[in-house]
Amino acid sequence: MENQLTQNSQELPQPLFVKQQTVKIWKTLAFVLFILLVGVLARDQFFSRKNNNPVADSNSSLNTNPNREEALKVNVSPTLAKTNSDEAIDNDPIGQQTYVNNSLANSMFSVTFPIGQEGWTLKHTISVDPYYIKNQNISDELILEKYTSKILVIRPEASGPSACIFNDSPNFDGPSQKFTSFVELKLGTRKARRAKVEKISPADNDKYIICQQETKSDYFVSITEFGYISYEVPIGANIDELDLIVGTLKKL
Repeated sequence: MENQLTQNSQELPQPLFVKQQTVKIWKTLAFVLFILLVGVLARDQFFSRKNNNPVADSNSSLNTNPNREEALKVNVSPTLAKTNSDEAIDNDPIGQQTYVNNSLANSMFSVTFPIGQEGWTLKHTISVDPYYIKNQNISDELILEKYTSKILVIRPEASGPSACIFNDSPNFDGPSQKFTSFVELKLGTRKARRAKVEKISPADNDKYIICQQETKSDYFVSITEFGYISYEVPIGANIDELDLIVGTLKKL
């Protein structure tokens, strides 16, 4: 019995040693899991930043894949556009906003419009043709909208300019649109006329385009110094406010 007690007393430290080894193993596992967790979070953050920068990613893919057919489209929010390319500036606390469009370096302009509960919203979309990206061939579409009324300023106009023919226009042979009436407008540095487009269907909304006089002739054309400008409004809607907004367009 005395020998048995001696043997048991010698085996007592063994559980303490095993416990220490177990603690070391758990600490090692915890450290490894921590490193793996940090790695996963770092990877997710990297891809999150990459996905939040579609312009950079798209430009990279355009450079490496010149045969890509679809155009890159970038929506520019006027409230977040305080960058070198586009700015939204609050000029009047009553509710006037001036939007500066710098998407084309050689053709910058600004437009001022009412904002607020009864004001207008602005959407700016830039499309880059990958085939001509080196030549900066950019399609630039700016839309001002209030309820169901829209003002569109598009450049360059896809089909090219056409002549606007009025009753007092000189004779013209070539692509043209004929209008029976017009309203004179103030637009930039040259004369302009707003004309109603003939409807295809009586149920269609009313549509208007702005024609501007060329610098070296008496002809009016559908491409103004700001681009192709058109209105789309409900049937019979008053468009005086739209004319006032277009009148604020200013070359920079």
